[in-house]
Amino acid sequence: MKSCKVLLIILVSLISYSGFAQTPIVTDRPDATEASNVMDPGAFQIETGYLNTCFNGKHQSAGDALFRIGFFKGTELRLINTYQFGDEGISGFGPLKTGMKMALRDEIGKWPAVSFLGHVTFDNFGDEQQRPNNITPDFRFLMSKTINDIFSVAWNLGMEWDGVTSVSRPLYTCSFGAAITDWLGAYSEVFGYFPEDQGPEHSFNAGFIVWLIEDVQLDAYIGKGLNDRVVDNFFGMGVSWRAFK
Repeated sequence: MKSCKVLLIILVSLISYSGFAQTPIVTDRPDATEASNVMDPGAFQIETGYLNTCFNGKHQSAGDALFRIGFFKGTELRLINTYQFGDEGISGFGPLKTGMKMALRDEIGKWPAVSFLGHVTFDNFGDEQQRPNNITPDFRFLMSKTINDIFSVAWNLGMEWDGVTSVSRPLYTCSFGAAITDWLGAYSEVFGYFPEDQGPEHSFNAGFIVWLIEDVQLDAYIGKGLNDRVVDNFFGMGVSWRAFK
């Protein structure tokens, strides 16, 4: 908690030394809700972060990196990897995940923007304790709607598999965002899963986003599990950068 507060103070201090452009970077972090926007053709974006979770007094940390590239209009390619380290002795690179995001429709009137996101997690890369037993798919539909010049809402519906069993986990997310200033945004979110073999899992998180310049974003967030099947609490922070061909 204290680490997040210190980071936010640093971010607000840094912003006074930076300019701000009209079209800031849009990322799939820090919330669990994936954005419906798709990278422009030839655009390249890196989204990196750190996450610390606590469950029954035991901490686990992870770093993650998402690489996004605009392939052609309305389609982007993605590559994701993580690095785990923590109290339980599980450390090393996680499995490699690759996928594609496709825009299905733009936001028009009362109808939200809709995109489709699909990934495949491979079973032949990363630390053996973290690898799935089989190549594992996941997918979700991404929706977003602008409420007014300040507020917006986004939500996802999809399905994941754990790669160890054939048990599926339907998922949902819902995130409310606010543009506080031209360079500062905030959000709050609920998300969860419905595993076939056990009860539902629900969590809440909220955070801030700072756009240092048009193509650089910093973020920080905290969250809490809402039942005993998920982590007790978690916090994280990240840096994202966008480049063009």
